[in-house]
Amino acid sequence: EYHTARDAEVYAFVQTLTSEKTKEYLARLFKGERAPLSPESAMAMEGASLSPMAALSFVHEDRNSATVGKKFTTWRNSEEDTYDVVVVGGGMAGTSCAYWLSKLAPEKKVAVIESGQVADKRGSSYGASRMYRRMYSDEYFSVMQSRALDLWRDLERE
Repeated sequence: EYHTARDAEVYAFVQTLTSEKTKEYLARLFKGERAPLSPESAMAMEGASLSPMAALSFVHEDRNSATVGKKFTTWRNSEEDTYDVVVVGGGMAGTSCAYWLSKLAPEKKVAVIESGQVADKRGSSYGASRMYRRMYSDEYFSVMQSRALDLWRDLERE
């Protein structure tokens, strides 16, 4: 079924497999303790029950389980991931929308769907030539600029 799938679907499936195996690895490494968020932080933490290589030797596919190709079909047809809100577009407006939704309604599960990449070259805010200016002749824009800068600083502190 891979040949009929979009590249993004196959990539998302591989990400899912990688994430699951990483979680399995970290759980083995820390023997059921709550695993850290990333493999890098796992290696930085002390108290691992096994050496990283020893834990890795336990992470493998069961030979009696379905092949990866069959797992793709199951994964593709599953409805495991459900969201309360889906934001289409991961540019400045879309990511801002998703951010504020998550702040104002933290009980909601929010997804952002983006056809390109984060900081995509086709986006209107991409490039080293973008700037933040502090000079406006109109007082309205000066006040808006100052408020926006305060909000950026708040966001950086988070």
